[in-house]
Formats: sequence, structure tokens, C-alpha cells
Amino acid sequence: MDNKIRATVDSLKGNPIFVLSESSKELYHSNFLAWLLGRFPKDFCSLFGDFDAVSREKKFGRKSVDIALHKKLSTVAVIEVKIKDILTDSQAALYENTTAIKHHVSLFPSPSVAGWRQINFKQIANILEKLHLDQSPESSVIKLYVRMLNDLLSIVSQADNTLHYKNMIGSYSKWLEDIRLSEAWKRHFGTKFLSQVKCNFENRKVSINNKSATITFGTLQKGIRLGVQIEGKQLRRFAEHSMSDMTILPRLVQCGWFDASWRSPKRKLEYCTYKADQYVFKYQWKPMELTWTPTEVSEYLAQEWEVLANV
Repeated sequence: MDNKIRATVDSLKGNPIFVLSESSKELYHSNFLAWLLGRFPKDFCSLFGDFDAVSREKKFGRKSVDIALHKKLSTVAVIEVKIKDILTDSQAALYENTTAIKHHVSLFPSPSVAGWRQINFKQIANILEKLHLDQSPESSVIKLYVRMLNDLLSIVSQADNTLHYKNMIGSYSKWLEDIRLSEAWKRHFGTKFLSQVKCNFENRKVSINNKSATITFGTLQKGIRLGVQIEGKQLRRFAEHSMSDMTILPRLVQCGWFDASWRSPKRKLEYCTYKADQYVFKYQWKPMELTWTPTEVSEYLAQEWEVLANV
């Protein structure tokens, strides 16, 4: 698989349309899709319905939709384009008062959102491949765009969607870093993974940082935030406290949250630390099993919650 991904990544990096898209992926694709819809409206009616005008950044209350399609001055459809992000329920709710048909165009497979019709970029590419293009400059650009879409879709199709934690941070994610899509993959995969963790972990607040694929939950204890993190290959116990508090470490050891005899692998330190604003973040860590499923992550978090409850 790595050889196939490597060849596809090289193809993308040699495509000038892809290079232009890297500065702002969603804005680029939204602009180009809006241009295509205006240039070939009849060809896209089968996908988006009948329309006679296209506009960008159409205002709906406090929010602008990426693309709006109109028929006789009425808005008949709206389109949200997602490359690096996902359409959330809260974002979708901002458009619930419109009577227009709502379309969600995405690169990675995304969770379904009530009231929104999901469209994959493969459907866009299929329409473009059937156009009768001449030898004009715009035809060359469209062909390069189709090639880019097919390369991106080829890479997406090779993802291992098995819900093992390693699939969020493994070699596939490393390949995507080379084309600036690693964060998008972590967001899409992480959302599915975390939704299962939340189902298994009752109603306690568990969050995920999509950029670093960090799963966190914590609680306040006498002004100190104690909690658990899974980041990269590390299982962490952490404490976040005021920079002025110099007594924190003995107290963490005394209450049993930190282990005085424990040493961080390789670094041989009692704990790791970093500072942000007026707070200090201290943590101890041990290696995690990367094949863990959401159920196994949930079991680990539940065990740590029991420890926290007795601190």
C-alpha cells in the first residue's frame, strides 16, 4: 500500500492545480466548484437540481453558506464544502430555517447530518469526466482538477477505517502530512473513534484535539485540574495548575496521582512539563497499546476515573 500511496502523493505534488489548492483547501475547492456550476449548470442539475444562478458566501443569519444555487431569484439549494473539516450538527443547525435543499460535499466519508444530502467529490469528478471539452486553456485546467480529485480519492480509499487507535496516528497519517491532509484525517477518524468512546463512557466529558489526536478528560480538584490524556503513543496522567503554586509535586505524590518512584521511559524523569500563559502542565506517561479499540480506551479511562475519584 505504501508504494501506491507514494506514487499518488508524487502525482499530486506534480499537479499545479493541487499546489495552488494547498494554501486554502476548502476556499479553493468552494471557489472552483462555484465556477464549475456557473460554467456547466445543465451538467450538474442531475446532482444539485435545477438552477440558473450561483453565488458564493450566501448569508443565512449569522452564518454564510459556501455556495448558494438560485432559480428565478429564489435560493433553491445551498452547498457546504468540507475538505479538512466535518459538518457538525451545531453548524448544520444554523441553516435549519432555510427551505433550500442542503448539500454537503466532502472528501473524506463523514457522519450523516439530518436534513443534509451528502455528496462525495467522486460524483463531481464523474460529471467532469463526461464533459465534452475542447483544447482551450480552461479545458486543460479542468482536466488537471479531475486528475487531482481522482488522486485524492485514491488516497482516501486506501485508509484503514478499522477503529484501532493506531490508524489515527500511523503510517497512513504520516503520508498525509506530506500533502497537508493529516489533520483532516485525524479529525474524520478521530470523530468516529471518539463518538464510540463517549458511548461507552457514559456522560462524562471526553474531548479530542483533532490536530494532535489527543483524547482528554479531567476534573477540577481544589483549583487543580487533574486528568488523563492519550496522545500519540503515550498514556498520561496530568495536572494543570497555577504557575505560582510551588507545592504541587509533593501534593500530587502524596495523594497518589503521581508515583514518586515512577520514571518516564527513556527520559528518566519523574514527570514532563510545559508552561502556557499563567499555568503549568505536568504529566507522567507510559507507552500505550496502539491496537486499542474505543471499548479498550473506554475501559482504561474508566479505571483512571476510579483512581481520580479517590484522590
